[in-house]
Amino acid sequence: MVVTIVKLLFSLNNQGYTSIVEAVILSCRIGRRKGRQMQVNVKELIPGCILTKDVEGKTSRPIIPKNTVIYPVHINTLHAFRIKEVEISAKLSNGEDFEEAVRNYEPETVQARVDDEFREQYLEGVYRHQKMFKRWRNGFDIDLPEIRDWFLPLLVEATKNRQEILRIHHYASEAEYIHHHSLSMGLIAGYLAQRLGLEKGEWIQVALGGLLSDCGMSYMSRDIMHKKGALSEKEIKEIQQHPVHSYRMVEDLTAMNKKVKLAVLQHHERLDGSGYPLGVRQDKIQFYSQIIAVSDIYHAMTSERPYRKKQSPFKVIDEIQKEQFGKYDMRVTKVLTEDLANISVGTTVRLSNNELADIVFVDPSTPAHLMVRLHRSEVFLSLKEEGLYVEEVY
Repeated sequence: MVVTIVKLLFSLNNQGYTSIVEAVILSCRIGRRKGRQMQVNVKELIPGCILTKDVEGKTSRPIIPKNTVIYPVHINTLHAFRIKEVEISAKLSNGEDFEEAVRNYEPETVQARVDDEFREQYLEGVYRHQKMFKRWRNGFDIDLPEIRDWFLPLLVEATKNRQEILRIHHYASEAEYIHHHSLSMGLIAGYLAQRLGLEKGEWIQVALGGLLSDCGMSYMSRDIMHKKGALSEKEIKEIQQHPVHSYRMVEDLTAMNKKVKLAVLQHHERLDGSGYPLGVRQDKIQFYSQIIAVSDIYHAMTSERPYRKKQSPFKVIDEIQKEQFGKYDMRVTKVLTEDLANISVGTTVRLSNNELADIVFVDPSTPAHLMVRLHRSEVFLSLKEEGLYVEEVY
């Protein structure tokens, strides 16, 4: 046994480990391997690790289910629940060996760079949409090849990072809402279409449809678009014609398929017939329009608008599930709800009683009923039991 350990230490030292202590630590890690799985301390986890066993807690569901790819928010959750060890795959989601990845990991610098680069790309996209919108107001046609050149690289980055895609509402400003909303609607729609299993060519088309669904707003007067008070009945009717204007603007685009063009027209239609501009019901509504519709309402309700205050993502999802039940395709809302639940653990929120807390558990079936840990006292609370809700997500 002693000979084996000595051989292992010399082997590790020859592989570039600078100290016997480091080699001993690695040998301990290797000793905890169980075939393709290994038991590790939560402090050793890095993004990309894959859980091979449910992490159980004092909840009806696992805190984190097996086969979850670990992100920083999951690591925060495990610390919040005082979990000491978990079982993971010996390989990361990218195929890299765990020990090798740990040696090369740069925790904050890499993630900060990724976040900054995405934010810069996104804001550049908002600026480009502003320029396009001005041209449309002046009667110019949609230049789809130009749009693809700048939008598709941003879309690809967005679909790689679901944390960014579901928090881009934080970037929206009231003054430039239409441009933030159109860009975000395209990104979220493409992301959801990808998650729903559409082929790449199709989810790119859906994303372009989302981006252009409100291009018909360029027909609206600036007074209506920027009005802060409630809209009059006449103004509401004018706004409700924007899908028709949008459809006419994309109708002759040969590079956009017919299903997506129809989705642009129908993105405000609802399955129960309560939508506009035509009031058609479920069997007449193109599925892609439902992907765009859910993207639309999620971003709209979580963003600050000239005539309505924003709500937290959890209240929005809860409303879609309950008050808006029967209006949206459940396949789309299910993906959005589950992904929001998965990325939100570890997020700091402000509660309706103004206390700050960290989310430690989200039940996808009731996303507004979170379990949190208060910053002030580190007490764990069930928001449902306390009659509280999330007012703001940071």
